[in-house]
Amino acid sequence: MPVPILIAVYAIGLHRRLPQVARGLWGGVVLLSVSLGLRTVDLQLCTTWPQGTHFFMAFDQCGNVGVDD
Repeated sequence: MPVPILIAVYAIGLHRRLPQVARGLWGGVVLLSVSLGLRTVDLQLCTTWPQGTHFFMAFDQCGNVGVDD
């Protein structure tokens, strides 16, 4: 089972007891899913668009920096 799905299941389980933790997990699910999606299509895009999705991955990494704040 893919990791984002496992994290989402855990977030659902924690929704009532620890809502702030569950919200943080949902944010992690979104960031991880976007990152995996970009990395998945990157190789195909590099043949037609040399920069590929590397530009977007830099934004993804910047988004991960302030998650704990």
